[in-house]
Amino acid sequence: MGPSCRPLSILLCEDDEISLGLLHGVISTIYPDTSVHCASNGRNGLESFREHLPDILITDIQMPYMDGVEMTAAIQSIKPDVKTIVITAYGAKTIKQSTAKIPIKIDHYFLKPLDYKQLFEAIDDCVAQVT
Repeated sequence: MGPSCRPLSILLCEDDEISLGLLHGVISTIYPDTSVHCASNGRNGLESFREHLPDILITDIQMPYMDGVEMTAAIQSIKPDVKTIVITAYGAKTIKQSTAKIPIKIDHYFLKPLDYKQLFEAIDDCVAQVT
């Protein structure tokens, strides 16, 4: 990484506090040089995004105050090249229905329970595209 490059940054948005804590801990351990920011709802996620402008967004779809699709659409209007990983308890049909009204770009999506190996592969793919 050259002197003009800044460290990679990830924003995690998950309303389940236990899942959010686990994700933060695991990602911080696997990617120790990465700044990991957390939000427990879409409204706070959007605020955190505006403050930190992370490279990668990892978000749940169902969240209070503003769902993951609405938040992601707002984030992608600010930074269209943000890499987006969606983690949801709902299947592809629900994601397609949610994104039919509000189109968003999703680079990877995973169903809960989460397979961390697949998540790390998706993060690595996103990292390769932003660095």
